[in-house]
Amino acid sequence: MTKKSSIRRCFLSDTPETPKIYVVDTSVPMHEDEALENFGDNCVFLHIAVVEELEGLKKADGEKGASARAALRKIVAFSDQGSLTNGVPTRGGGRIFISYTSDEDFQLLPVGLEKTNDNRMILLAKKLQNANPCRQVIVVSKENSMRIKANACGLLAQDYKHDKLVSSLNELYSGFSTIVLEKDELGAVAELLKVGSLDESFIKDALASDLNLHPNQCCLIRNSDGQEAMAIYKKQAHTFVLVKPRSKKTADELIPRNMYQWFAYALLTDPSVRVLTLCGVAGAGKTLMSLCAGIEQLGGLYNQLTVFRTPAGVGLELGFMPGDLHEKFKDWKKPILKLFNRMLGHPAKDDKKKSSKKSRSSDLEITEASLGDSLEIGPIMYLQGDTFFNQFVIADETQNITPKEAEIVRTRLGEGSKIVFTGDPTQIVRPHLDSISNGLVSTIALLAGAEYYGHLNMPISERDDVVQDMIERAKQRTQT
Repeated sequence: MTKKSSIRRCFLSDTPETPKIYVVDTSVPMHEDEALENFGDNCVFLHIAVVEELEGLKKADGEKGASARAALRKIVAFSDQGSLTNGVPTRGGGRIFISYTSDEDFQLLPVGLEKTNDNRMILLAKKLQNANPCRQVIVVSKENSMRIKANACGLLAQDYKHDKLVSSLNELYSGFSTIVLEKDELGAVAELLKVGSLDESFIKDALASDLNLHPNQCCLIRNSDGQEAMAIYKKQAHTFVLVKPRSKKTADELIPRNMYQWFAYALLTDPSVRVLTLCGVAGAGKTLMSLCAGIEQLGGLYNQLTVFRTPAGVGLELGFMPGDLHEKFKDWKKPILKLFNRMLGHPAKDDKKKSSKKSRSSDLEITEASLGDSLEIGPIMYLQGDTFFNQFVIADETQNITPKEAEIVRTRLGEGSKIVFTGDPTQIVRPHLDSISNGLVSTIALLAGAEYYGHLNMPISERDDVVQDMIERAKQRTQT
């Protein structure tokens, strides 16, 4: 019996109400090894070329090789249950198949499409569509080009959606609310400013609507007389806790510059907030505030400050980088070490006159050495199997990690530790990620409402007025 008749035999009795057929390309199990389990009671088809591509990638260095190996292990687990030609059950009640096509089948596709693996996957979807006219056949890929070609061949095509917990950034929890008290007859704002905390009943009495806040939500509370106070809502305690800005203790001290930075600093220094996400524009102070808070709490709440960064570059890849892990990662450490330079007063005034690359590099090395064992900066992909004890952990630029990788980071949390995720969902440079499918956004969407969790979107850049103007112009352009 030919493969075509086998496909037809499987679905002759289908009706329009029967489950969909998904044809999944290599990018999907590479993105998330559990993806094949996440299509509900539908049928999932892999072209055998997917297995070949995963086999070719499994020895690759770093994340790519690890992802390929994890995907292959999942497919092997399915094959251990039975014949993938006839279909193996998935957890959601569907079935997974591995199939193939022949060169003669390419007559079903437009003239000019080469006999590549991607096109063979599209061809498989086309054959399934012809064999099952009453079923929806959908190509699923993280690759834009794959979805475009499938669409041009008359097929439905979509991105992998299971890890998209929101449909747009506008739906994302901001962590901030302005509360206007229309009848502050009891002087709730004045009392909060005076005492430093306030029972939520005073705010509820002065509100015309219900109070609907998440734990650790940042609130600007304002009354009709123009009085206002910054406070963080402690839901379990039914209390608002005042956030009170202060002046510099010394001329060189780095302190928050705006309301959002003060809120962020308060959350960063609150031991009850075990997991924190700081999201915002370039120059908002996400990383700087995190480093300042981490340094301040070293030797007290935490024994070590650990910073993880994603080695995702902007622009063209530079290719192979020589040296050991320390040498390879040196350039990705620089932004963090430069911030430490600024906080710790390095370089000295006369060092600023130095212009050679050697002197600038030495300054960074001096800064790193001065922090000794209390500071660790490393690539995020090597933390699996680790557990953080009594550490202040910063996972920086986490818009460029996958939701699965973010889960790995979150689950490393150990006793006495805090994990801070920072990033800007509009600054994606890693393939197969987008503004709503990334580790930062998935963490926000997943944890909003948890008592141990805090979040804040920081919309103001403190780098330069020109930077803020460019951000606003870009925002206006995307909204029109």
